[in-house]
Order: sequence, then C-alpha cells, then structure tokens
Amino acid sequence: MELVFYAAEGRPEYAGLLGHLAHFPHENTTWLHWGHTKANGSPPEPVFGSDALNCLFFMPSVVQPDARLGAELSWRGEPVHLLWCVPISTAECSFKHEQGVLALCEVFRARSHPFIYAGDRPSYV
Repeated sequence: MELVFYAAEGRPEYAGLLGHLAHFPHENTTWLHWGHTKANGSPPEPVFGSDALNCLFFMPSVVQPDARLGAELSWRGEPVHLLWCVPISTAECSFKHEQGVLALCEVFRARSHPFIYAGDRPSYV
C-alpha cells in the first residue's frame, strides 16, 4: 500500500500527516488497509484545524488511473495499491463501525464527496 491524499493545494501539514501515517504501522506492529479507520490521536484531535473532522478513513482511490496502479506497478512481486486517506468525523467513524464500510461509501456517494480535500466540511451523518 502507498498512501495518497488529494488536496487542492500543497501544504506542509498534509505531508506531515502522510509521514505520520506511513510510520504508524511500523511503530505499532499493525497495518492499514481499505476500510480501516483511525482516530487522529487519543482523544481525537481536529485534522488540519477542522471543526468536525478528527478521524481518517482509508479507501481505494477513486481517481483514474490511480485506481489501476496495481495492474501496472509491483514491488517484490506484489501489486502496489494506493490507500486514499480521507478525513472524517467521529460520527462518520462510528457509523462505519455500526453500518459497515459500504454504508459509509454510500453516504459519500450520496453526498457527492469530492476526492480533493479543500478544507473543513460538516459531518455527513
């Protein structure tokens, strides 16, 4: 997995978040995959100064050709896939835990959730 965060502009805090997340599995002897969620700290703190977004949801990239990367790029014989880091609210994180990944993805679809992060947004649930 390679982490990806789509943003309207480059900001150091975006790279900082990706760097932190890249080290997270190694420091905690765990892994990140599609459908996983992670609170931004304990207790969760706002992501990028947001009012509502304080967790992260990891999902396959919806951007083409990024979504097909694994068919064209491999490392040590394994396909490389992008793991899209999406800031979400505690309510959305709880919704995902209660209703499942597909239910949260459907909420994103129904709200026409943009793949490019352009700043804070209210919780969808």
